[in-house]
Amino acid sequence: MAEFAVQPRFSFEWSQWEKTASPRDLEELDRAMASIVLDPALPGRLRSHYDPLNPSFLYRIESAMIHYRVVGGGDIEFLNLFPR
Repeated sequence: MAEFAVQPRFSFEWSQWEKTASPRDLEELDRAMASIVLDPALPGRLRSHYDPLNPSFLYRIESAMIHYRVVGGGDIEFLNLFPR
């Protein structure tokens, strides 16, 4: 299983969203993040084009969009959380 890191921006966005998110939304986020760590090539992901040299991906869940990238050795870096 890959290691993962959470960037400061993701942590900030998560803490802001967590104030109003339902328990169901929080559980959905936890499941989605675990799924990404287990399989970064998860079906349904979309490639973002923020930096073509360091590709990143967007993965939509019902209540938010998760922005992440795969770094050296296959580890995951969570970059942003975009609530819906």
